[in-house]
Amino acid sequence: MPAGAPVVLAPGAYRLRLSRIDRALKLGDWVPFVLIVESSDGTRQEIPAQAEVRRRSALEDHRAGHLH
Repeated sequence: MPAGAPVVLAPGAYRLRLSRIDRALKLGDWVPFVLIVESSDGTRQEIPAQAEVRRRSALEDHRAGHLH
């Protein structure tokens, strides 16, 4: 990701990819992870998060709900 520039995690933009998953995942499972952000001076910030296993993004589900 570009240093010093804002990064937006959104549809059509940057995405996160989780690797080294140590178990089979099913729809609806939640996967905990830690996002590590490093500044130019080497300082690191660890941000705990979790992601739901889905076929589509939450935004796609939200938009589809408005079509019916």
